[in-house]
Amino acid sequence: MGNSQVHDETPPSQTVLLLRAPRQRYDLVEAYPVPRLAHESEVLVRNRAIGLNPIDWKAPDFGFGLPPLPCIAGRELAGEVAQVSPGNTRWKVGDRVAVISTDYRDPRKAAYQQFVVAREHTVVRLPARMSYEQGSAFGVAFAAAALALGVSLGADFSAVLDGPDLYRAVRGLGEDQLPRDVAVECLDGLEPDERPAAGDWLAVWGGN
Repeated sequence: MGNSQVHDETPPSQTVLLLRAPRQRYDLVEAYPVPRLAHESEVLVRNRAIGLNPIDWKAPDFGFGLPPLPCIAGRELAGEVAQVSPGNTRWKVGDRVAVISTDYRDPRKAAYQQFVVAREHTVVRLPARMSYEQGSAFGVAFAAAALALGVSLGADFSAVLDGPDLYRAVRGLGEDQLPRDVAVECLDGLEPDERPAAGDWLAVWGGN
């Protein structure tokens, strides 16, 4: 991708953890190419801390949910923006961010490497008081909260930084495109006129 903004210290290669087969140890591989940006909504993040998710050890140990092998795993990380695409005005080089790698089957976006490509909608700005280690730990929880609010509750994020309307997006999918255990809830759990609007009262059970 031409004319990208590049961090001065971004090297051509990096170190990654590579899984070659199920039930095997990860290989530490050096001189692995740094991933390149392929879309205007992508940024390159210098990885500073990785969050550990149970699926990160369950998938290799039990041989399920793995991308084509050999693969790079990992779903949660925090770091600083190292490169942005042309025309990107939301992020700049040096911004401290957390990344939720929901599309980790693209090896450019998996967490077990020094540089990670991320789509803008999976990047969250870290507060100055939050360390990289703390920021790397909430990624999947952040995604779960967004799905609960956007799909189950029907909240519309389109007025917030041009966010997605997850309710409409999910209902644009066919039932065969959704996991069987959540398809009914996603497609039939909430009628359009039951969606919350500005000013509505909500009861939160178990919140603190």
